[in-house]
Amino acid sequence: MIIKNEKKYRNYEKTDVAIKEALVKLCMQKNSIKKVTVKELCEEANISKSTFYLHYPDIDYIFESVGNKFLLTFKKMFDELVQNKTNDFLTFIQRLIDYVKESSDIIKIGLTFGQPYDYYVNGIKDQLEQAISNSHHLKNAKFGKQQLLIEVKIVASGIIDFIIELLRSKQPNELDKNVVFINEFLSRWISSFEITK
Repeated sequence: MIIKNEKKYRNYEKTDVAIKEALVKLCMQKNSIKKVTVKELCEEANISKSTFYLHYPDIDYIFESVGNKFLLTFKKMFDELVQNKTNDFLTFIQRLIDYVKESSDIIKIGLTFGQPYDYYVNGIKDQLEQAISNSHHLKNAKFGKQQLLIEVKIVASGIIDFIIELLRSKQPNELDKNVVFINEFLSRWISSFEITK
């Protein structure tokens, strides 16, 4: 009985991989997510529509399920950043960029094809905003909380948009070259706050 269940699970996993590979291939061919149909996806993955619907209710759900796992990993990374008591963000930024570059093709498509999958990007921005806002460096800033939140939103959005733009321009190697600049900017920005004693 256990062997039969293990075989079912392996078949389920193989089919899931085939669906995702077919989706990536079709998105790249059509240079669009919205132009891919379930029928085409099933033909490319060599599965029936009923098999597809056993896995996912629709194509969007594939991106959502993969994206949610992706964002959870980012949340863990940002939580670590908050606990870090240094002005040197270099290691963190490098990990963030490496994680984006090593992510599945589904994530890269979701990040670079834009609407309606901007929730990937917005999710990352929201998490980075929370991490920066909760940083011990900003707890005692002299100016008001509203100004701080606006600055944090601008900084988080700028960093993430910069990274996404480099991914969209198909220049992932440029990301590595810019890690030091991003780190220097963040360190300068954080240290520019007048901290009350």
